Amino acid sequence: MISVTYFFVDFLDSANTRDTTSKYQVNWFFIQVLSIFYEVYTLITIWRVFNYVCDVLMDAELRQKGIIVTLPTASPVGTMV
Repeated sequence: MISVTYFFVDFLDSANTRDTTSKYQVNWFFIQVLSIFYEVYTLITIWRVFNYVCDVLMDAELRQKGIIVTLPTASPVGTMV
């Protein structure tokens, strides 16, 4: 979130200067926006992995306690068991 605030302040500061549309400024703003997107993407990915790991651990704990019972799966059609 600090980078978002920094980007916003930097963008507002550059609005008062003549080099707002210079190649360097545009590239710098583009790099900052990409880094913000990358940070958000990383946070979302880490949150999803954390949820998955918690779900797997809870499933294993519930199966160990016998609360969840695994039913036998049906054999595919046409096979002899």
